[in-house]
Amino acid sequence: MLVAITFCGLILIWGGSPALPEGGWSGISVMDAQGGILAASLALTVCALPALLAALGISMWACVATGAFTLAASLGVFAWYGGPIDGLLFRANPLKQVFIDLAIETLGWIFLWSVMMLLAGILHNAVRKPTARPHGSVGGTLSAGAICAVVGAVTANLLAKSTDPGQVVGALTLGFMLGGMVARSSVPSTRPWGLILSPLVVALGTYLAVWMSFTSDIMLERSWFEGRLTGLALMLPIYYASAGVAGAAMGFGLGRKVRT
Repeated sequence: MLVAITFCGLILIWGGSPALPEGGWSGISVMDAQGGILAASLALTVCALPALLAALGISMWACVATGAFTLAASLGVFAWYGGPIDGLLFRANPLKQVFIDLAIETLGWIFLWSVMMLLAGILHNAVRKPTARPHGSVGGTLSAGAICAVVGAVTANLLAKSTDPGQVVGALTLGFMLGGMVARSSVPSTRPWGLILSPLVVALGTYLAVWMSFTSDIMLERSWFEGRLTGLALMLPIYYASAGVAGAAMGFGLGRKVRT
C-alpha cells in the first residue's frame, strides 16, 4: 500500500502542474490554478486515476475504508507539495469571495468522493458476495458521520496552530482519526461513507460560516490579520479531501477493532 501511495502521489506531482497557483507560492486550489479551473480539474482527474484504480482494487479485496485511505493519502502527498492557503488569501480581491469559491470546490470534492465510495462498494460486494445486508442502517451511518464531523472538527481546530502544511495535515489526520474511532465504536454501522464524507461536510460548513459571519471585506481582513481567523477556516479543500479523509478512514478501522 505504501508503494502505491508514494507512486500515485508522485504521478500527481508530476502531472498536476496546471492545478498549481500562479507563481507557485500558495496551496493547491482549482479556483486559483494557473491553468484555469477546467484544465486544473482535468489534470487532477487524469493524474489521480492510478490512485483511484489502486483504491478500487484494494476496496475489492480488503475494505472500502482501506481503499479510501489509499486514495486520500496519495492526494495528501500532492496537497503537501502545494503549500498553505496564505498566498491565495493575500492575492484575493474581494477576500470574502474566496470562501464562496472554496465552498464550491468542496462541493466538487464531495461529489468525487461520493462516486468513489459508490464504485468501491459495488466492486467490494461483487467480489466478496455478501450473504446478508450490512447491519448498519442509513440512520446509523449518518449518525456516525455527524459524530465524526463534530469530534474531528473540534480536535483539528484545537491542534492547528498555523497554516503550515505539516500542521494542517497533522491536525486533520489526528482530529478525524479520533472522530472516526469515536463514531465507529459508538454507532453500530459498517458503512464507512458517512465518516469518509464528514471532513468535507465540515469544510463546506466552515467556508460558508466565514462568508456569512462578516458583512464586509474589511472586517474579514482585520480578523485575519489580527489572528482571530484561524484553524479550520485556513485549510484548503484538498487538505480536507486528503488528510481529513485519510484520518477518518483510519479511525473507522481502529474503531472497529475497539468494538471487537
